[in-house]
Amino acid sequence: MAGNKVILDKYDGIVETFEYDHELGAIWGKTQNVQPHLDNAQQLRNDTDGYSPSRDIKHVADIPLALYDEWLIQAWRQGIQLYHKPERDKWLKKKLEDHRKLLTSGKSVRTGYGKD
Repeated sequence: MAGNKVILDKYDGIVETFEYDHELGAIWGKTQNVQPHLDNAQQLRNDTDGYSPSRDIKHVADIPLALYDEWLIQAWRQGIQLYHKPERDKWLKKKLEDHRKLLTSGKSVRTGYGKD
């Protein structure tokens, strides 16, 4: 039986909670209303090509922080080296292909920073 849920922190639309369940133990949770991110991504997809006015930078996705945190935990558990550029780019491309509603421009996903 779960006890009372306690809010630990609220920031940027994210709510972190804690509760203790006598059968399961400690339960930490993190929730975020992602609808504003989905709406923003859709508006950018419809209204722009994603490039800055100078065309030097392209906005690729609007990723909610709570989801990105979960992705980082998954990458760590899978042993993915996010500081290793080719591995990180391949991982991020797969995540964005699986979550296309987060894309802010076009239908294809390109990650990375030029040729380096």
